[in-house]
Amino acid sequence: MGPRPSLKAIDEMDEMLDVLARMTPCERRLIWARANGVKWLRLVHFTGRSRTSLHRDFKIALEKFAVIRGKMTPCKKHIDK
Repeated sequence: MGPRPSLKAIDEMDEMLDVLARMTPCERRLIWARANGVKWLRLVHFTGRSRTSLHRDFKIALEKFAVIRGKMTPCKKHIDK
């Protein structure tokens, strides 16, 4: 059994899960994959999409993540309010 997380760490994880729950499944998978170190090449093969498209969607998803989390104001029309 590993070390126990602090109360702050648990609260931060709850906040992240709430934010991720408000995103689309595709956005969640892309953010989660990159956060876990999945290489772009593997994502290209897995999704059948280009690296450019994936990177663009990743940047959009990260911006949406920041907006939902309240750390940023929306600045692009493609972000849901």
